[in-house]
Amino acid sequence: MGYLMRYFIPQSAEQVSLSVIREALTAIDPHYTIQIDPTDTYFGDLYYGERDLGEIEINHRDDEIFQEEIDDFLDLLAYSQDPHKAVVINTLKTAGQMVAISAIWRDGDADDADAVHDRIDPLWEWLDNQYQGMLHCDGDGFYHGESLILEMTTRI
Repeated sequence: MGYLMRYFIPQSAEQVSLSVIREALTAIDPHYTIQIDPTDTYFGDLYYGERDLGEIEINHRDDEIFQEEIDDFLDLLAYSQDPHKAVVINTLKTAGQMVAISAIWRDGDADDADAVHDRIDPLWEWLDNQYQGMLHCDGDGFYHGESLILEMTTRI
């Protein structure tokens, strides 16, 4: 099963690359690797040992997919009554990059899903320490650090 997670990095932050992310994850645990697509260095596959955790990509403000996703979130947030929506909207409007992972695990296997999440979490922690951005998890919502700040069960 695939599950999309996105980390929004402020526009004012230094540009991130998959090479930098790979280096950071390998420093955390040498079992991590990212096989970067030689034709598109913003796209790759994230592994822990032999385990394929999913596809990883970096999108930038001037990418069409980036703008579409920001616009979709802003459209959905327009109807939210949540008091934290202003923080989320501001973060989305000032984001300059998005690190997205389409995580994969065995259908219907909650333990496998948990294991994949546990292996991906160090990436979000590293991004938080470096960029102080915001994580969105489909069907869950928006996070600052480990705190859910706005629940959004809709998947984009």
